[in-house]
Amino acid sequence: MQRVQATIEEQLILKSIKEECHWENLPKRLQSTISTKEEWHRRIIEHCIKKRLQWSTCFARKICKEGEYYEDMMRYLPVPISSGGVCLQSNEDFTFQVLL
Repeated sequence: MQRVQATIEEQLILKSIKEECHWENLPKRLQSTISTKEEWHRRIIEHCIKKRLQWSTCFARKICKEGEYYEDMMRYLPVPISSGGVCLQSNEDFTFQVLL
């Protein structure tokens, strides 16, 4: 299956998130596409959650509280019904597990 190329706006959004660009410094072209600071923050959080990034090391830490971030992550990530739990992220410093 081929992957559809992202639009220029989507590429600029990803680049701006990776560069941790705040709303005030966002290119005017993107500000007109996104339209509000709240929408920009929502996109940042959504991107970080999709990438399963830790709050302490991602751009989302600058715009939301840790608890809010992980609550949003729990709503976004699917939990398999058949398993007794799922490990959302694991490394030396951090393990987040849901038990059913």
